[in-house]
Amino acid sequence: MKKILLVCNSGMSTAMLAQKMNKAAPDQFSVMAKGEGEFLDFVADQDIVMVAPQIRYLIPQMRKELTKDIPVIGIDPRSYGLMRAQEILAAAQAELAKSEAL
Repeated sequence: MKKILLVCNSGMSTAMLAQKMNKAAPDQFSVMAKGEGEFLDFVADQDIVMVAPQIRYLIPQMRKELTKDIPVIGIDPRSYGLMRAQEILAAAQAELAKSEAL
């Protein structure tokens, strides 16, 4: 099972999305949501970090702060706004496949 960490300002908006994503693919993914101020406390055992559109400007900084090579990608604003769990899971899956191929 792959672990996804969703990150936004405080973890509130991504918490709803995490619930939908967990329901959409309970056997494939485990999704958790946290605020950007605490993401480093939870990232160690995650496979990918997905960042909410409102803080995607922090992605370069977040990548620098990581001690392990974990993909950090932005969530598509439209998919995020419409809470399209399947689309966001597909993006995570594609990024993980790309990372594993390297």
